[in-house]
Amino acid sequence: MPKTAKGELPLLQNVAQLDKLIQQKRSAGHPGSYGMPDLLFQQGYTQGRYAFSPEGELLETQPGEELFQGWLRTKLAQEETEEEYDARRYALLKKFVETLYIVKDADRIMVKTIPDQIRFIGDILFGKVSKAILWKPRGGGGSLSASVLIFLLMIYRKISIMDVGGSAEQSKVIYTYVKQLWNCIPLMRGRLLDGEPLTSETRLTTGVILKCIPATEKQSRGKHIPCVVIDEACQSNGCSERALRACIQGVASEKNPIIILLSTFHLPTGLFQEYWDQADEKGFKRYRWDCFDTMEKCTRGLETATPEDPYAKKFCLGCFLTYPHKVINEAGAEVSGKMAGCQGKARLSSGWAAFDSIVESRKNNLGTNIFEVEFANERPNYAGSIYDAELVDAARVPAEVLSGFTAAAVGIDWGIETENSLCVTLGLRKLEYIYLAEAVYWDHKLVTDVAVLLNSWRNALKINFPVLADSSHPFNNTELSQAGFDVRPVIFGTWKKVGIQNVSKYLVFRRIKINVALTRMIGQMKEYRKNETSGAIVKKNDHGPDSLMSLLLNFRFEDEFGPDIEQAAVLEEQTRKMAADQFVKPPYSFKDDGLKAPTVMTPPVVPGDKNRSSVLVF
Repeated sequence: MPKTAKGELPLLQNVAQLDKLIQQKRSAGHPGSYGMPDLLFQQGYTQGRYAFSPEGELLETQPGEELFQGWLRTKLAQEETEEEYDARRYALLKKFVETLYIVKDADRIMVKTIPDQIRFIGDILFGKVSKAILWKPRGGGGSLSASVLIFLLMIYRKISIMDVGGSAEQSKVIYTYVKQLWNCIPLMRGRLLDGEPLTSETRLTTGVILKCIPATEKQSRGKHIPCVVIDEACQSNGCSERALRACIQGVASEKNPIIILLSTFHLPTGLFQEYWDQADEKGFKRYRWDCFDTMEKCTRGLETATPEDPYAKKFCLGCFLTYPHKVINEAGAEVSGKMAGCQGKARLSSGWAAFDSIVESRKNNLGTNIFEVEFANERPNYAGSIYDAELVDAARVPAEVLSGFTAAAVGIDWGIETENSLCVTLGLRKLEYIYLAEAVYWDHKLVTDVAVLLNSWRNALKINFPVLADSSHPFNNTELSQAGFDVRPVIFGTWKKVGIQNVSKYLVFRRIKINVALTRMIGQMKEYRKNETSGAIVKKNDHGPDSLMSLLLNFRFEDEFGPDIEQAAVLEEQTRKMAADQFVKPPYSFKDDGLKAPTVMTPPVVPGDKNRSSVLVF
């Protein structure tokens, strides 16, 4: 091509190259340039194809194709209704989402979705909803759904997002999922990410950012971002709740804000309850699914179906996942109620969770309301007391000799100044139960005094034992460890709920015996309660229960007495099958305060044990 006198390219060629550079720049952030599908096509048009070659050249168009923001789309031959349009684009969204995967324990796990998840993701991605609240079950894919949504919003709608977790640990859950999703499209990871994705900030070359932060007031009052996703919005911590409210208010002041709240609904009052109950007034759309929605389609007992009972719901009445719903009357007493649980819902489900895994979740939480509230999405309703006073009384026994045990452990709830704020407990693992032998309450004592006490127990028992101690006093734990004890710090924020469930099982299944002389411990266990309004544990006279909770973490009930849970489950399922044969409500409710008349037998002789007690046999 001829040149000008100054050796420059002709003007037209300069313009063409400039246009090409502009197009290449634009294509860097376009999902189609990485092979991703057209998910935002408009009503009445086909799903488009990316309009440019890898070199940035406009592809040759086919008859009827029109260019829309880098996509070549064709008008449909016939007009489609809103319902037909939704059915088409939500189906294509599901198809793409299920090509994504995460890696867990070196295994690639493909994303599997249920219709409720796709509706939640699609409504927000397609701009139909800007404020959403999701009541999710534990392990039900709620956080993963939010992660997929964040991933798609960043790429397709170029929206910056702030992910806020109820705790620092929770804030990392969505970050970890989103980080893995980038690996699903390697070309995009290499070209669109501006550096490595970090918890503090993931930045794209398009200027979009993702910040994952815990719910602290300092973090929540930083730079405002137009979209906030709050995971585990149901919080008992007042500071965390104030921080979450600040995040919502900050984003609400932005232009075209997107606000998404999701959580298990495990506290009866608070921010999540407020937004769920007032969703219509606050402009939020509700989304909800439970563990039965996420199950694989259940075909158990379908051979018993009849024209009058096409889904074999009579068979479902005999299933362990269908159970009596506990109803509390005005006097606070439990009365018989309607059936709850699956009740055949899984006949029409299309999820991924195996029937056996849901059964195990319920078995592992017998004696508590954890399964009903956090898996089956029943509304929480705390009545105050954490441990049943009758069960605590039933655990009392005369003082036993310190022999005939196979292991021992100590629990410590640290407190120095206030009266009786330091509690040190000693538990012994005997053949058929845990024996709580000692509960020493002190105040204004040094760690050396605790070491002397522990050393006296060690000499008397002639065995080394672990010391499970409240982690909130790290210097005390370090000093005790330096004195030669196996100290294992217990982070109450992480382990308290698990620990309370563990203690509840010991009480329900009569697998703990408490020295009757430990009157302060027994009294505190009866007084140990949740605030009836907030559901938070009342921080008063809780040192004994916290110390016992820490001690028993060394003896997880499933590890020590797992068969009890299996036998209890069998008992309930047998009763339910009897009810199903009559197609009526079961004659009794499997209550938190124990089982019907367990039989007893004498255990085998344990060398050195002169105080054999009865073993429960269900």
